[in-house]
Amino acid sequence: MSIIGKIIRVNELPPVGERENNVIYQVAEPGSPIYTDYAIDQNGDLKTHAVTDGSIPLELADTHLSVTNPSFITEGITNQEKYNTDTREKLNQKLNQPSADGNVVDFPKIVGIDDNGNVAKLPAGDLGKNIANSSLTTIPGAGLTLGANWTLNTSGLYYSITGLNDGSNDPTFNTFLCQDASGRIRKTNGKNALLQLPNVLTSAEKEQFGQAWNNQYSNGALNVYSLTPSVIKREHTVKYFVLQGLNLNLNPANTSVKFIPQENQLGIGEIDCLGFQTFADGKSMVVTIYGDALLAGQNYNMVIRTSTPVVQVHRTASFVTVSASSNNFDLSSIVWTKKIYNNIANDGVFGNAGAGQYQSNPNVKPYANEATVVSALKSSKIIGANQDFYLSFDVSVNFTSPGSTTPYHSIGLMLSSTPLDLLNLNIASLRVVGRADSWTRQVYLDNSSMVHSQAPINPETFNYIIMRRGSVVYFVLTKNGSVLTYSKSISTDALSFAMFNTNMGVSANISFNITELILF
Repeated sequence: MSIIGKIIRVNELPPVGERENNVIYQVAEPGSPIYTDYAIDQNGDLKTHAVTDGSIPLELADTHLSVTNPSFITEGITNQEKYNTDTREKLNQKLNQPSADGNVVDFPKIVGIDDNGNVAKLPAGDLGKNIANSSLTTIPGAGLTLGANWTLNTSGLYYSITGLNDGSNDPTFNTFLCQDASGRIRKTNGKNALLQLPNVLTSAEKEQFGQAWNNQYSNGALNVYSLTPSVIKREHTVKYFVLQGLNLNLNPANTSVKFIPQENQLGIGEIDCLGFQTFADGKSMVVTIYGDALLAGQNYNMVIRTSTPVVQVHRTASFVTVSASSNNFDLSSIVWTKKIYNNIANDGVFGNAGAGQYQSNPNVKPYANEATVVSALKSSKIIGANQDFYLSFDVSVNFTSPGSTTPYHSIGLMLSSTPLDLLNLNIASLRVVGRADSWTRQVYLDNSSMVHSQAPINPETFNYIIMRRGSVVYFVLTKNGSVLTYSKSISTDALSFAMFNTNMGVSANISFNITELILF
């Protein structure tokens, strides 16, 4: 610690080279009794601030003092003059506080700083690049105004706007954002986009869109190409008719279905139906009427009239015949025969009146997915030669995933004259198949490609109808709300009911029950 010695009163502070050390100079202010003290330590350094040239501090004067600070001496600063020179150089490197606005043309550089405090000049044009590196938040009044064309190139990456409020129920939100082929975005009322929509839709999509646009009802030209059954018995029971065609999903509030004698003109002798049911795909319709509402010995077409979306009147080419000579077959008179693989006993296979059952048995043949018929069941003659008929029966199915599409179960009609054997002898039937890959159950109409396929339900029951008119037979499958139809020509010989079952890799139970057999 410095020890200040004597006090010397002077009119002005002596120059650096003439000052004493360890003293206090009391300098008189001109014309005033006030003195200012200046302390000089043992090194000759001035310890009290002094101003010698206007506003320039005395300690900054080149002749003020010799520098004795070790850190300065290490840097080569040994006197006031060198200290002042070094200080001015550093001051010249400092940035002035900005007071004017600029632009990147006149001021193309900005200052950047690294983690160590080092600074460098950066191109001002880089300011704002890679904004995704920052978490940006707007403040009131902030926004983006384009001064020129601007492109956001996603480079194939996802670009999302999330968290928006739902304006679906706000009528003021009725404008779309749309792009042209170059990607430019504009607002639109959506009219042009909707007008162009038919050009990009497939025929199936156009039909689906048309139904949806017309409140889920068909809006094309309706057509009926198949009507089943083709023969009914005149009796006071409700008869169900399945119509197959196109654009049959009609609005019931604006549609009527009537029966008309085949020889009558439109509007003459028409009879109202009880009701009708349409389906969303527009390919089928179910119509009901009491059997005795129609005259026996008469053929009837159906007439469908609708006023929405356009007025249409369609008269079916197909017709239904009402028979007075039909009779219900006595199911209790049926006699059944069966044949089992290798003639092994299997009490799980039997027929009784109008019903029958197949229950698999691994003792007959070890379970395996193969097309080997292990069970055959045949009735006595139930339909005569050249005889029209209406046969309806229910089928119940219960088996788990078969692991293969090979096994099948065939239920239907075979020629009565053909001996029973372990072969699929049916000439008009349904065929149940288990599909392994996605494990669905498929029910085929005869040997056609018409199939109902869906995840299985165990047990599952559905209805099947087989009708013959002349040499043509009609098939109708009603399963889980779906109706499928098919027709083909067969022999007019006498027929028996039959069931043939192949071996499966799992246990299986198949049964049938004849609900109605009408002969004409």
